[in-house]
Amino acid sequence: MIVVNRLTGNSIENSNLISTAKKLGIHSMYAVDDLIVEKDNSFLLRNGEVGDEIFLYYNEETDEAKRDALVSRVIIDGEYRGLHIKMRGSYSAHQVVDSDSLELELKE
Repeated sequence: MIVVNRLTGNSIENSNLISTAKKLGIHSMYAVDDLIVEKDNSFLLRNGEVGDEIFLYYNEETDEAKRDALVSRVIIDGEYRGLHIKMRGSYSAHQVVDSDSLELELKE
């Protein structure tokens, strides 16, 4: 489990993940360190542990049918574009009180 605090739209961007997100057609996102979060919070992408591997986490609040369709779409779209995206787990997102930041908890 990994907790990422103070995720904002102004955080440090990761050029590899930004490029990946754009290849997947995601233009509305937050970027911080090794994470890309789609602004609707349905999923996030994280750098893998080796090479150009990218991990996908789905929002645990997403119902099962939408989640399965989303995961399939992102992984298949990634493969079509030469990306190596793997399903890694889920995450939860919580608004930080009196802030425009999110707190994320990754569950592997």
